[in-house]
Amino acid sequence: MQKYSNKKKLVSLVKTKKFFLIAIASVSAIAMGASLLLPNFKNRPKFQLPEQISLPDLNFQSSNKLNNSNELNNSNISSIRQYIYTFSDDSLKQELRIDTAYILSSATVPSSLSVLAIKYPSKNIETRLIEGLGYFALFTYEQRAYLAACINPRGGSTVTLEQFNNNRYKYDISPERVARYLIGVADLRDDRCILTALSIALDSDITPQNKEMLEPIYQKLQRSWSNWFANWQSNFPEN
Repeated sequence: MQKYSNKKKLVSLVKTKKFFLIAIASVSAIAMGASLLLPNFKNRPKFQLPEQISLPDLNFQSSNKLNNSNELNNSNISSIRQYIYTFSDDSLKQELRIDTAYILSSATVPSSLSVLAIKYPSKNIETRLIEGLGYFALFTYEQRAYLAACINPRGGSTVTLEQFNNNRYKYDISPERVARYLIGVADLRDDRCILTALSIALDSDITPQNKEMLEPIYQKLQRSWSNWFANWQSNFPEN
């Protein structure tokens, strides 16, 4: 009886190994076939930021490519652009400036802001979280109020590398993405980022220490940020 039981276990083990070998061979064959038939996604033309983006409660004025030559030589940076808007409900026609870069790697605030020609020291940055949107940083620099963050391919926006990595672990490790990776149409981990800095010019009497006068301006930036984030959530470039 013991001999029969051992033989049965051996047969079961052989069948299990055979199943896994067949599965691995099948996936490998599919991946090899797809790699021959499908173009390598890394050879696709790099995404370029659009010339115009319409946003609620804002009037589009103009946009132009940012000529940050030092950064454009970086192969991880695909496109850098500045957008100018005015607020629909503002009789003074106050301008909102949105500097943005499409980056093929993770970005953090403030260290990555040099991509947008913003050389801001790390002190005096306030980080906030809005559920459904994510993290963003608020600060003042050269008499402008800023809101800056990295828009992720999936998940909320981020400020730190830890926040960015948490999104990748949560959203990138999925059967669908593994399958796309195996057939060569996507990276296993999606490290892309749309780095954005929204800013408004400050009156000369407003200083970084004047929190009460800054808060209404920060709230104005947050409302525009919400619309900008929503636009990219539904229009983030495919990978």
